[in-house]
Amino acid sequence: MPVLTEGLVEAKLSRLAHAWNIGSAGSWGAEFTSDAQFVTVFGQRLRNRKEIEQRLFDPVLKGSTCAITLVDVRTLAPTVMVAHSTVVARIPAGPLAGERTIRQTMIFVQDALGNWLIADLHNTLVAPDQ
Repeated sequence: MPVLTEGLVEAKLSRLAHAWNIGSAGSWGAEFTSDAQFVTVFGQRLRNRKEIEQRLFDPVLKGSTCAITLVDVRTLAPTVMVAHSTVVARIPAGPLAGERTIRQTMIFVQDALGNWLIADLHNTLVAPDQ
């Protein structure tokens, strides 16, 4: 089974950024396990891929774009990895309007077919002076 390398994580982050930038919740959700959990910058907890897809862009992030940069990757077990990334989001309207920096912690798990998917993603909004 393939090992999750920095290069594979960077490719996944590139796909996530592309999905975000074109507003494709389905493409974003495809990178997650069906029972994934996702914590928004507001602390809301989304409990599965379907909920993540339904609520990702509605309404705060609608029309926004982003760039995602990998910070690091660490093996926790042979089929479990943790990755940290930084997101620079450009949000056109609403309570987060403007350019915002978000730190993400992602737990990747390897499924029975060898695919690496996000099982958990936690977002933290970075204070403007950080």
